[in-house]
Amino acid sequence: MDDFPSLYLFSFDELNVPGAVSLFSGARDPLAALHARGARLALVGCRPRGELDTLVRDFGLADLFDLVLGAEDAPQPKPDPTPVRDALARFDADPDAAAVVGVAPDDMEMGRRAGCRTIGVASDYGVRQNLFAAGADVIVGDIAALPFVRPALAAQLRGTIPPPRYIHTIGVADEARRMAARFGADESAAWLAGLLHDCAKGIPTAEQAEVCDRLGVAIDDETRRCPSVIHGFLGAHLARTRWGVTDEAILNAIRLHTVGGAGMTTLERIVFLADATEPRRDFSGVDAIRAAAETDLDEALRLYVAGQFRHLTSRRVPIHSGLVRLWNDLV
Repeated sequence: MDDFPSLYLFSFDELNVPGAVSLFSGARDPLAALHARGARLALVGCRPRGELDTLVRDFGLADLFDLVLGAEDAPQPKPDPTPVRDALARFDADPDAAAVVGVAPDDMEMGRRAGCRTIGVASDYGVRQNLFAAGADVIVGDIAALPFVRPALAAQLRGTIPPPRYIHTIGVADEARRMAARFGADESAAWLAGLLHDCAKGIPTAEQAEVCDRLGVAIDDETRRCPSVIHGFLGAHLARTRWGVTDEAILNAIRLHTVGGAGMTTLERIVFLADATEPRRDFSGVDAIRAAAETDLDEALRLYVAGQFRHLTSRRVPIHSGLVRLWNDLV
């Protein structure tokens, strides 16, 4: 292992040839959307600035980046936050209003040290775990999600629910956004509904009905007999009163994600299904549901709801009539 640094540098020099670096598929569109919205974009890299300038130009992104900082701009390698702080100073920007986007744990730590929000890009579950451990506020499966995420809100939510639930929540938000793009729904609404769908999970299940009564959240006797679904109703109330959501389409998607119902909108169906198919879910039949969801939302829902009936009847627990009404709609 003593020769590892020299071996790494040798391999880097051998592989560092024109064309060796590729751009994320579809990267220009989300960057252009952010730029059009008035966001100022900086590229912070560990290569020499001249190489980074060449890459930005060759990829056709020179019109989108306001600043490029390279190895000579950082006294220490990542995760040293100096180049991020430099970019913030040049933009006269507050760290709270900025986000660092990256694919490696060092990127997340660099952003965190600079006081910024952090967004990790990773589709692999193991990589996602590493990014979260390094302080990522949000994880997205692909760069196309960037215009829709709200890292400041996500960071606030993170402190209100257990870490495993938060990782699930971020997965649902990302999966819902992907499905929305696929099936023609509002991607921003899908991401936000996914982010907040379990916002009531910080309250123990056994206490949720009492909290609903105290806050004036209407739940009927049938719902009280199915305590595991109450957090959807309570979550919709909290999304409005604590998190400032006023869009009824988003609130209904949160409310119905545990019970389903007749006449569900595309957004409601997407959030309902994304809760079951986000990357951490691992149950018998989930791969078939995911495969169906690539092309046919209703078929994926039929597979999932049928499996839910089998699961609930095997446990001999009540089945909420909303799930039955959803099934009847699907068949």
